[in-house]
Amino acid sequence: MEQLAVALKRLSPRRIAGFACNQAFIYFLLYMGFNRSVTVAGVELERVELLATLLAMVALLALYRRQPPRARVVVCSLPILYVCAALMALTSLCSTLLDWGAAPWAIAEGALVGGPAAVLLMAWGLTFGSQRTDVAVPEVFAGSLLAALVCLLFTATQGALWFTVAFALLPFASVVNIDLPRADASVEAGEASEGAGQMEARMEARGAGAARVGSAAASACGVLAPASAGAATGEADRDVRAPASAHSAATRPLPAMSAAAVAPGSAEGDRQMLSLKVMAGTACFGAAAGLMETFGTDPGGATTPAYAASILVFAGFLTGALSLLLSRGRTGAAALGACYRMAVFVIMVGVLVVGWPAAEASPTPGKVYVLAGYLGLETVLLSLFLVLAGILSTRADLTFARGLSVLLMGEVAGVVAGNVSDAAALAFAGADPAAFPGPLAATELASFATSLIAGVLVLAAYVFLFTERDFISLAAIARRDDSLELRDAELARRYGLSPREAQIVRFVLRGRTSERIAQELSVSRSTVDTHLRRVYAKAQVHSRQELLDVAEDIGRRLDAEKGAASR
Repeated sequence: MEQLAVALKRLSPRRIAGFACNQAFIYFLLYMGFNRSVTVAGVELERVELLATLLAMVALLALYRRQPPRARVVVCSLPILYVCAALMALTSLCSTLLDWGAAPWAIAEGALVGGPAAVLLMAWGLTFGSQRTDVAVPEVFAGSLLAALVCLLFTATQGALWFTVAFALLPFASVVNIDLPRADASVEAGEASEGAGQMEARMEARGAGAARVGSAAASACGVLAPASAGAATGEADRDVRAPASAHSAATRPLPAMSAAAVAPGSAEGDRQMLSLKVMAGTACFGAAAGLMETFGTDPGGATTPAYAASILVFAGFLTGALSLLLSRGRTGAAALGACYRMAVFVIMVGVLVVGWPAAEASPTPGKVYVLAGYLGLETVLLSLFLVLAGILSTRADLTFARGLSVLLMGEVAGVVAGNVSDAAALAFAGADPAAFPGPLAATELASFATSLIAGVLVLAAYVFLFTERDFISLAAIARRDDSLELRDAELARRYGLSPREAQIVRFVLRGRTSERIAQELSVSRSTVDTHLRRVYAKAQVHSRQELLDVAEDIGRRLDAEKGAASR
């Protein structure tokens, strides 16, 4: 109980409440409403409102990833976030109060809401990325659980005017509680003053892997310096922006690595392969969810007839997941592995009972479990993206953008494939009436084939692409990275280092030269050396090696204390 109380004390009610408002709006927007359809070339395309929303989100996420750091700071600034919240609120109010339910308006509504919703998710990625993963991950699950309870309340009171107004205000409540990290003024000034030649030289140095960590410094630290996300994340995912605080692991900049450093079998190569496997599995999960979105719903009908039951099962899943995340002796990645297994199990239960007469007649038909499991899996993946941001040492908002793009594009592909399956079944029924008694039988056959394919995709992702063993690898890497983060924070606290001094020390402990540090922080080498002399004076050391020895002693002591506390 004491361990649980300590874990709960670290969580921020403000962040949990704000993220809950954000997720409640998205859950209700995507999965509660009516199935809208349009006819294209004589073929009826259903769930166009979902397609429009997902495509708008994917487009915005792709655009966000390709922006320079200064532009991303502007996009996630509070004024822009309030504009996004206002756009989401006004669109929601117009759709409900004016009863604009026709398919063209549904498409416009999806586009107007999807883009701003993606921006808010990026802001939440920055917010959670500025926290340690053992704090951010439980907050994501707690916020999702609170969002599920809010959705249940709205489901029970749907139709009331106060519900419409309260629902529209959720994006504002989300923005109010977003806790963005402070922009690094030095980077902004550096970007303004840097010439084109200096920038080109920096990029060439990265591409050539010019700045590599010396073996003596790495062995003194006792760790391998992490490398850039490289090929896995692309140039758009790299950011030279330094963290605003010593404990912000999700935004730390990195050295470039040579091709040998990211080769298969190397530590960095293993990280890149793990990231690729996560994204491949994410795409399969999204496609399976998209396929099931076209199952069990007809144009003009409710998108999720048993929405309340799905949210209730989802809330039960989150309750169990939180108990795992806050349990004693579990790291965030290890607990996420158990949550991942639970989510896949719930999805497969739904896929297996789809079509059973007894299950379909019950209050919880198969699609209830599929949607609940998918929402649970989405929560697991959001948390996993935070862990990956720390492991790959990329910005959390960029990892969010990349992972969500893959997930949502998979869902788009699944919805399109489901529509194609229905259209093909109807075409075959018309071509060979003897084989199909009627259009209804043909569409039912297509629906069951769709659910079978969705189940195969989930199993393939779980068994072959992103497995339990991969989560074990994540847990090991996350434990080591968390230990380094705690060591750096303790060293800064013990000797009273300023944020800039703590930033520079962090680079030093990872084997960076003064020239490299100056390049990363866009300052002169003399400024770096001045800060280092102050650090030496505060820590009462005379060289980098002595500073490394002090850091190593602090790390050993913290590891010993952590081991004693877990016993």
